[in-house]
Amino acid sequence: MIDDPEIRRAVDEVLAREGITLDRLVVKGVEGFAFKPEERPLLVVPRHWRAIRSEPDELNDGAEKLRIRFELPRGSYATMVVKRLFVSTDPPADATPIFGARGARPARGRPRAGRR
Repeated sequence: MIDDPEIRRAVDEVLAREGITLDRLVVKGVEGFAFKPEERPLLVVPRHWRAIRSEPDELNDGAEKLRIRFELPRGSYATMVVKRLFVSTDPPADATPIFGARGARPARGRPRAGRR
């Protein structure tokens, strides 16, 4: 249950874009299991970064691999960190903010090494 009407509106809007409703997130047949709302920070900063020099990728001829290690708070997604590092995050021209002026704006460009 989402009590804050602004947050509920935003959740419903995003789910509608994906073609699903909040009630579809209930897992039937599994006693006591449900997606529970949990407040999370809008922005997290990975800690304890480690990177090993790139090297040839033995699974993909001609490609290189980079091994990285970092820590995130519980509930954060490492896949989002990797995407932020290696995929352009510029929003599409027709993107509209969900939370209006109070929400955070997407970062532009890629992070620089060693920046905190």
